Amino acid sequence: MRIELESSTGRPGPIRRLELRGSISWLAAEPAYLLGARGHAQIGDDVVSDDVRLHSQTWGHDSGARLQRDVRQSVTVVVSMPAGALAFIEEWRDGRQDVPLRLEIEYQAQKIANPNTVTWSTCQSYLAIPQSEWIKRLREMKWDELELIELPRLPLMHDEKLAQALARIDEARRALRAGDHSGTISKCRAAFESAAKYEVEGDGVKQGFDLLLERAFGDHQARRRAVEAVIAGLRTHANELGRHEQYPAVHVSRAEAEFAFASTVSVFSLISRCLAQRAAKGR
Repeated sequence: MRIELESSTGRPGPIRRLELRGSISWLAAEPAYLLGARGHAQIGDDVVSDDVRLHSQTWGHDSGARLQRDVRQSVTVVVSMPAGALAFIEEWRDGRQDVPLRLEIEYQAQKIANPNTVTWSTCQSYLAIPQSEWIKRLREMKWDELELIELPRLPLMHDEKLAQALARIDEARRALRAGDHSGTISKCRAAFESAAKYEVEGDGVKQGFDLLLERAFGDHQARRRAVEAVIAGLRTHANELGRHEQYPAVHVSRAEAEFAFASTVSVFSLISRCLAQRAAKGR
């Protein structure tokens, strides 16, 4: 049996899935019934999913299990993609363009001419998912980097003056997915600068931060000082690693980009929720 894969789709849910579509061909001379199939998915020598199933096979309008030589049938293969698998793939993909999946499928077939003969066999199939398509699959599976680095999904509440800052965070997310680590840090730094400038309605970044934190925390000076210290540390981190021109060149690792992204989201989540709470109390 041969399975040729051609395209993919992501499916969200508690158990995320990749649906791979293609065709199935029976190579033996005698027709047979396909009784079952199971398998695993690999990247190189590493197994990324041990739950691979043939979801459906069709021949025109026929969805029977009969396999016949020289008759190509449409097939959908479902690959479970838990968070740990996505974490591994994104770490492995760092800077690479494609996600090369190799499926090894063990199947059980019963010959029609001799129904007492049931055999187990193995076939392999390959699909290289280009970077642009893989990023689409991540969106379709509703995957988020915050899950990847084992942080809860943090709400970013709507605030008019933070709209551009949140847009920069989305750009940082896209840069992280594209393997642009320096770009991730630069966008995180831009998010803080945007928030400050929109707050003061000008270029006074320090004054803007003072106004923003006062609006978020009011008289809670201890909370404010703690957040100020975190922001100062993040800005230093970004200034050291996020410059475009440095000599000698500084390599920014994925771990450093993840740190900047997760910390930036955490700070803006806290600020935006405090702003929302204070606005609700003021109504």
